[in-house]
Amino acid sequence: MAQHPPLVSLVMATHARPQFLGAALRSIQAQTMPDWELLLMDTGPRAQAVTSEAVGGEPRLRYVACHDMSQAAALNRGSRQARGTWLAFHDDDDVSHPRRLELCLERARQSGRSLVQPAHALLQAGERLDFLVPNQLSKLLLVKRTLFAQLGRFRPFFRVHEDLDFFLRLQESGWRAAALPQILYFYRNHLAPRVSEQAPLYGGAYALAAHWSAYCRRQKQPDPIEAGASLDEMMQQFSAMPQPNRDRLLEIYLVNSAKFGFKRAIWRGQNAGLRAALGELRDLLKICGYGCDKHGRRVRATQSISQLMLRLRASLWMLQAKEQLGWRRQRGGVRLQVFLQAAERNPDLLQPQPALAFARMAGSKQETRQ
Repeated sequence: MAQHPPLVSLVMATHARPQFLGAALRSIQAQTMPDWELLLMDTGPRAQAVTSEAVGGEPRLRYVACHDMSQAAALNRGSRQARGTWLAFHDDDDVSHPRRLELCLERARQSGRSLVQPAHALLQAGERLDFLVPNQLSKLLLVKRTLFAQLGRFRPFFRVHEDLDFFLRLQESGWRAAALPQILYFYRNHLAPRVSEQAPLYGGAYALAAHWSAYCRRQKQPDPIEAGASLDEMMQQFSAMPQPNRDRLLEIYLVNSAKFGFKRAIWRGQNAGLRAALGELRDLLKICGYGCDKHGRRVRATQSISQLMLRLRASLWMLQAKEQLGWRRQRGGVRLQVFLQAAERNPDLLQPQPALAFARMAGSKQETRQ
């Protein structure tokens, strides 16, 4: 007798990060909604392939070798092999709340929507949670598998930020996700290698490409990605993005992504390439027309590239000085397991504001004991 298809198919791309993979897999195995399958897409080199011991003989897990395949291509391959009615994604270094699938499916039934997006928190060093999360993670979506295919899946052009591109295309198509306020996903912040580090300036240019592509579509112009434009060509075209949106996107995605990457390099003691990387950032800001109008004239209300780079260098110099002095800011926050246990007793803690209040209270109690 053929086995019935699962209700949810989870797709996870993993790339030689065994130190986090175990926790990610355990969080999926702990789901209170048991009708799922996991497609583990191994994009790492063959010499560092995931071992059978790492997956623990889980019958609901399907291992797929995708060695040296891009993350977008691997996730697309997984979505094509998935059998579930619903599709969800999970990074190999993150952790899901045990009720993630249960509550997302419940929200889908209540709303009648084909997409559900829960809230998330950052998982910092020491397994401590940070609930002040400014951005959205598109991969948190629980989406009907047929809809994901209908919308074109992830586009292979993107080495990183393929989920941002998908999210922008999703919004344009008129589909809206049913929001779920509970915190059901924990995005891990760590110093281990990331996929985005394989792209220039920590992948920020790909985020700009996603927004430029979306802008062209809104203007009824040909999509540059579909027309075969390269990333360099799209960065040259980006200077046509109207102000002030152009500078806002450059600061959010290019400058902040690069700054985050520079900080990680300093924390690792890898300072040798910073000068060249800063020069690369400055040149790309010029190409993209930061601080200028459509005619290339300086917009008075904005800071110049020189001012921006001066502030960035000063912050990096301060960080380097602190590292040399052996000073490292100790992050507070409640530990993940403490939060999960407390939320099991009081489910209201899964809401962002109660979660933040609980974390502050737990932190103050810890300071009092010290």
